[in-house]
Amino acid sequence: DAANTSLPMLPVVPAAQVFRARAQYVDLPGLSGIQYVTAYSQGVSPLLSGEIQYVFQGLSADGQFYVTAMFTLQTPLFPSEVPPDFNYDDFLAGFSNYMRQSVDMLNAAAPGDFTPSLDSLNALIGSFAFAG
Repeated sequence: DAANTSLPMLPVVPAAQVFRARAQYVDLPGLSGIQYVTAYSQGVSPLLSGEIQYVFQGLSADGQFYVTAMFTLQTPLFPSEVPPDFNYDDFLAGFSNYMRQSVDMLNAAAPGDFTPSLDSLNALIGSFAFAG
């Protein structure tokens, strides 16, 4: 649902999921679930590089294990800090457009535009194995 802005997250984060991007279903040999990029916040503020999160939520193929993984991403797509000349009133007035553009930018970004690379994190998730 493109209108919905949040996806499942356990454990519950004590903040709002302010967007979701790059959401996709993953079906791997030992694991299936969803992976996405998001940020959590308790207020309305600009997105910063170190606040972006990679999230995976899934189940082992046998249904016995719930797997959650969350990694903080760095990306040059967003600044590392709020600029000194930041105008909060102007930001609030254009917030909906800002969020739409931010999600579009994240969806269009290459996996290597993030540190760690999204390909590396996807490979890590794909390496999970369950014995017994």
